[in-house]
Amino acid sequence: MSALSPEVQKQVIALARNVSLRDVRVVSFRAERVGVPAPGPEAAALSVDSQVAHAPLPPHGFVIEMRFRVEARAREAAGEPFALFEYRVGAIYGLNGELPTAAVLDAFGRTNGMVHLWPYLRAYIQQASAQLSLPALVLPPYRVVESGASAAPSGRVAE
Repeated sequence: MSALSPEVQKQVIALARNVSLRDVRVVSFRAERVGVPAPGPEAAALSVDSQVAHAPLPPHGFVIEMRFRVEARAREAAGEPFALFEYRVGAIYGLNGELPTAAVLDAFGRTNGMVHLWPYLRAYIQQASAQLSLPALVLPPYRVVESGASAAPSGRVAE
């Protein structure tokens, strides 16, 4: 993810002070076993793609929706994935004040929204991989790697 401009960063910080997380709702999910996993612990590598969307929620709020696509591959092979997961989850925020610009909402979703929703993705991947009789697939905790500008799951480099 690209770094936030100083002005957008300030506005995201101000927004974070004026919102409350009211609810988290799963929108959709899908899990599919598409191959044979490599045997042994730590044999899988997970890649995560994410997209953020936002919408106003009148009269005093907004929704951040994250769409995740996770692919599980053998760590030692560059071949096709053996499992695919898709997960859409939304966070409903109450807002004290006016709705910010689309750029600020997008940046808020990529930072604060990701921090709020990542644990739900982690739990889903663990549960779905068990239901598919796959080796334990565990996403790392989400950690901010650069103060307010960029974030990534631990163990991954921020884009």
